[in-house]
This record gives sequence, C-alpha cells and structure tokens, in this order.
Amino acid sequence: MTQLGPSIIVVFLYYSAGSMAIAAIVGAQVLHESPFSGASFQSAVPLGFLLGAVATYFNRTAEFAIAASNPKALRKTLDAWLIDRGYELDSNFKAEGDFQSYRRSSWQRWTTGRIFVKWQGKSVTLVGRSSLVRPLQQELSAEAQ
Repeated sequence: MTQLGPSIIVVFLYYSAGSMAIAAIVGAQVLHESPFSGASFQSAVPLGFLLGAVATYFNRTAEFAIAASNPKALRKTLDAWLIDRGYELDSNFKAEGDFQSYRRSSWQRWTTGRIFVKWQGKSVTLVGRSSLVRPLQQELSAEAQ
C-alpha cells in the first residue's frame, strides 16, 4: 500500500514550528519583549518540541491491516464503529485502487481527518490518524478472533 498522508517527520516539524511560533508570540507579550527575542524564544523552543511530540503521537498517519475469519461480521463492526463516531462514506472520494474514504459529516470533518479503508477478500487495511486508528484496531482485533 502506498503511503497516505504526511510522514512522521513532516507532522512533527509542522506542529513543532507552529507551537514554537505561538509560544514565542505569547511569551513576548507576557515578558513585554519583541517576538523571537532572547527570553521568549528560549522558552518557546522546548515548549514547541514538547507540543510537537505530543501532537505527532496523536496526528501521525497510522496503518492497520487485519484478516478475519468472518469478513461480514468484521465489516458490520467497522461500519457500526464509524457510524457511532459520526463518520459516513464519502461518495465524492476518487482514488486509485479500491479505497473507500470515511469522514465526519459535521463541522468536525475539518479537524479529524479521514479514515481510508481497503477491503481485500477476508482482510481490511485502515489508514488514518493514529488517534482514530488505534481504538479502531483494538475493536476490530477483538472482533476478528
């Protein structure tokens, strides 16, 4: 399967840089200095790396594949899990291969990302944000056994 989504390095750099910039601006306001001056920047760098690491843990792209003895039951569990969390099949999604894309239908679609699903006979591969794929992996692993 080809990689979907940004690499873990890009995710870390994105969140670290954004966190550093915000921390430097807020720190400068608190310390009454100019942004990116000595004291505000010194406190922004470690805070940015820490927040970047935490955000990377939850927002990196994760992939999970599982084979099931009963694919119909696995599909039913997957559909129920996604519907319970507000996801629906994105009919406008077009991709190479047999991918399906699920996304939330509410305003949360802009903050939670998609879950990509690829069925291959008795197995399914899921790709999405780590914070979404990990709980789904636990649920489906119990169902597949």
